[in-house]
Amino acid sequence: MLARSELERLGPTAPPTFKRVATFEVTSNPGSKIAEIVAAADGGQTLLYTDAEAGLIGFVDISDPAAPTAAGTLLTGGSPTSVSIAGSRALVAVDDTVTEDDLTFGSHAGRLLVVDLPTRTVVRTMDMGGQPDSVKVGPTGKFAVVAIENQRDEAVAGGIMPHIPANGAERDEPGFVNIVSLAGAPAAWTVRKINLKGLPGMKFDVDPEPEFVDVNPSELAVITLQENNHIVVIELRSGIIIRHWSAGSVNGQVADTTEVPSDIVFNSSISVAREPDAVAWVQNSRVLTADEGDYEGGSRSFTLFDLNTRVAAASGPGLELQNVRHGHYTESRSANKGIEPEGIAVGKFGTLDLVFVGSERANSVGVYRLLGNAFQFLQLLPTGVRPEGLLPIANRDLFVTANEVEGTLSIFRYGPGPATYPTIVSVDSATEGAVPGTSSPIAWGALSALAADRTVPGRLFTVHDSVFANSRIYSVDATTTPARIVDVTDIDGISSENWDIEGIATRPTQAGTGFWLASEGSANAGHIPARRLNHLLQVAPDGTVVSEISLPAIAGATPVSMGFEGVTAVWNAAQAREEVFVAIQRSWDATSWTRIARYIPSTGAWDFAAYPLDAGSSVGLSEIVAVGPDQYAVIERDNLGGPTAAVKRIYRFSLAGYDLVPITSSADPALVTKVLVNDLLDELRSPRGRVIEKVEGLTVDAAGQTFLITDNDGDDGESQFFRLGPWSTMAP
Repeated sequence: MLARSELERLGPTAPPTFKRVATFEVTSNPGSKIAEIVAAADGGQTLLYTDAEAGLIGFVDISDPAAPTAAGTLLTGGSPTSVSIAGSRALVAVDDTVTEDDLTFGSHAGRLLVVDLPTRTVVRTMDMGGQPDSVKVGPTGKFAVVAIENQRDEAVAGGIMPHIPANGAERDEPGFVNIVSLAGAPAAWTVRKINLKGLPGMKFDVDPEPEFVDVNPSELAVITLQENNHIVVIELRSGIIIRHWSAGSVNGQVADTTEVPSDIVFNSSISVAREPDAVAWVQNSRVLTADEGDYEGGSRSFTLFDLNTRVAAASGPGLELQNVRHGHYTESRSANKGIEPEGIAVGKFGTLDLVFVGSERANSVGVYRLLGNAFQFLQLLPTGVRPEGLLPIANRDLFVTANEVEGTLSIFRYGPGPATYPTIVSVDSATEGAVPGTSSPIAWGALSALAADRTVPGRLFTVHDSVFANSRIYSVDATTTPARIVDVTDIDGISSENWDIEGIATRPTQAGTGFWLASEGSANAGHIPARRLNHLLQVAPDGTVVSEISLPAIAGATPVSMGFEGVTAVWNAAQAREEVFVAIQRSWDATSWTRIARYIPSTGAWDFAAYPLDAGSSVGLSEIVAVGPDQYAVIERDNLGGPTAAVKRIYRFSLAGYDLVPITSSADPALVTKVLVNDLLDELRSPRGRVIEKVEGLTVDAAGQTFLITDNDGDDGESQFFRLGPWSTMAP
């Protein structure tokens, strides 16, 4: 028996954890489209977020964090880039740089809006003299700092845009910092401009491009100059630059740097500039940077600096490897900047100094405890797509992310009890994708099917689809919480096919050992730009493909796309033979029904039953599993996620007394009679995130327990593993 999880072992003494309690769709606010940066007002009761696409800021009432409600919007015009709170007022940075020509030839413009929160009115508009990117009000409320980026068009002049005439127009001055004094009423506020040009050690000393700013209680502002790989500290009372230094580089950090073939393998190293994006103060003496990178760097990590400009701690590859372990690593970014740590924030929760690091491409936030100059990993939180803004609200034990591309806010609460995420992780392997002498987690993602060991309760198998080049079978221990991927077996093929494995089944004990795998066809075969047929694979326990069976031509149909999506195998005692059933995803005949195909290995014959599909957006089957004599269960789902998801269901049907039709026949057989077992929408809402579109795997183990898994497509972030309970209590 495998060891219990650490949280299970600790039991009631387990430390508090962050648990997602709600996901807010910003489209609930009329006219809103996305969420980028988020701030809290009214003691943490109200959230404000920027929406650059719609030109507005949105308000969300989180007096009950588990039930956030839309609280309206305020039009700003332009593109609001950042928001920060000063008492009863919000300061909103707005970029009025309109066109690409503005970036190339000058004309950077922007404003700082002062919004009275009780009345939701703009009480002052302050010309910033350039293009604002980040605004931050200091803890004392005396100063606000605005980073005026004056972003260049990196496609012009090799990415360097100094102050020179261009096409008859003078480029406006390079980026700078504005210090806004908040003394008195907004009408009395003043602005001081701090020049950043010419600082020794900058990569482009004539073009600073300040990116992100944070302010500490000692009235010191820290600013990142991302493209210059530089950090600046300004004393706000005097406006004097008291420190500045190069963020330096990492050298020899382990990484996955290749995407072809497309597999997650940490067997390379990087030596690159950090090029930090977000920055956060730790008390008054240290700063943290999220080292996302721009066009020449990005260390895929985060760094703690002291004010003597020394690196006090560096995370190394740890955050990337945690994303691998949790199935969040996006292989398609390996040759670029990996997970792209973009956001960073700090907060004191209870007695713990916590660090939150947002990974833009992994759709996650790593939570660390800061112990002196060391980072202790605590959790990985699942966010919506592209977490941009990170907001600890420590006074309410809350943490919020603004997820730009998805247009959501994820709300987490810190409290007692074990974490609710992850629900499945992988264990470390001394060999799997590891640099010699090191270990790394078994890499996984895009889990597309489930099967159960025939004799061992809680032992499951899963596979990934064509997101990765090499097909694999993963062994899952479901007796622990979270479930654990404990082993992986490569599938050793007998052809050059690029398989898209969408189904897995264990063979009946009477038939022998090993697996049946269903590979879906496609007009374009993923990593191989060619037509791929639907294939049924017989695979030995060691991953060797014993046989590869193609589907015969079907009268009046095109058996390629929307093909094999699930497989199960049974022993027909009456006929003394093994039978393999394959779920065809959608209709090949422009009908409202699809096929359940049967393959008989002893004869090579194919026939099929007709399965009626529910109405909805591209509804089809995604799994099939035998649940009793002549009894089968399927997952039927639409292609929608989030608030529009409608069809996510488990149905049961019987083939007892049903005459299957030869696969080559053009006759329409009678439809099977299906019975609803479980509408999964409530289950899919229970993690308090968006409803995941791809519910792909279903199985019943040797003890009769039912398990379900979702597919993250390799780049959508979270995978959810559900325990639905005994099948006997589910099926009517």
